[in-house]
Amino acid sequence: MKVTGKDIKFLYDGKEYPVQSADFGAEYDSSNVTDSSTSGNGKEFLVGRATRSINIEAFLFGINGTQQLSGDELEAYKKYRVDQQGENLAYDEGFLFTAIGNEVLGDGDKCTPLGEQLNSKDMDISLNSVVVGVTDIEYSEKFDEIFTTDTNTSGDAKEGSVSRAESNIKISAFMQDSTADLLSGTPTNIPFSLSFAATQTISGTAKVMKKNNTGSVENAIKGDYELKCQGQPAVSNIGLPFGVEKPFKIIYRKGLTTDKAISGTAIITQRTFKGNIDKPEINASYVLMVTGTPAETVYA
Repeated sequence: MKVTGKDIKFLYDGKEYPVQSADFGAEYDSSNVTDSSTSGNGKEFLVGRATRSINIEAFLFGINGTQQLSGDELEAYKKYRVDQQGENLAYDEGFLFTAIGNEVLGDGDKCTPLGEQLNSKDMDISLNSVVVGVTDIEYSEKFDEIFTTDTNTSGDAKEGSVSRAESNIKISAFMQDSTADLLSGTPTNIPFSLSFAATQTISGTAKVMKKNNTGSVENAIKGDYELKCQGQPAVSNIGLPFGVEKPFKIIYRKGLTTDKAISGTAIITQRTFKGNIDKPEINASYVLMVTGTPAETVYA
C-alpha cells in the first residue's frame, strides 16, 4: 500500500515533535576505477560510504505546560505528549495526541500539554536596548561539521561530530527619515535581544554587516539587514536540542508489530527560526547529520 504524508511522525530523543515535513536523504561516495581491464566503452565504479541527512520543516511552539497526573481531566482539543502510559492512556510513550475531552488520567498515566503555537505578532528585537520595529526576523545557527570516520566505523556509514557554530540574524525594517540606518559606518559590537515569545528569547552581541535599501515609487522604502553574532548567543526555550547526538525515528506508517520507518542517531547541525509580520506562524527549519548506519523497517 502506498504511504501518505498524513501518517508521518518524527521522534527525536524519544519524543515526538509536530512537523510539516521530514525529508531523509542518502548518497553514496563512488570512485571511478576504470582501467585497461574494463571492457567496451563504459566506465566502472567502486561504491564507498554513504552520507545521510534529514531536513525538518516545522512551526515553532511555546513552552510545554504542567505535567498531568492520575485523576487530572484533560482539556478537549488540546495536544498532549505521553510521558508514561498507565491505566487509561491508549497512546504510546513519547507520542503526541489530541484530547477529545472528559478524559481522566488513570493510575500511572502521565502526559504533558504541548505549548501553544507561536505567533509573529509577539516577536520583537532590540539593538543597543532600543526596540526596533521590523517586518521580518530570521535567526540561524550552523555548526562546522567534523567527519570522524575511521576503520572502527561499522557498516557503510560515516561518523561525525560538530565544532563551533556561526550565528546570524536577518531583519527587515521600514526606513525612518529622522533615524539613522542600522548600518551607516564601520560595524561595531552592539548588544541585541530577540524574542518570539516572552519566555523564548535569544540574546548576545552582534555586528550589522550588510544592508540593502529597497526603494519603489509604489511602496514604502525598507532596509534589509544582516547581523553576525559575536560568540555564542544565549538561546532560551527555543527549538529542538542543538549540536548533540540524539536518537531519531521517522515513522511513515505506524504498524502493530513494526513500523515503516527509519531510525538511528543524528546531530542537529543547522537550525533557523523566522517570522514575517504578515503571516501569523513562526517557522522552524532543522538540518540533521545522521551518524552511523540507520535501521530501516517495513510495516507489519
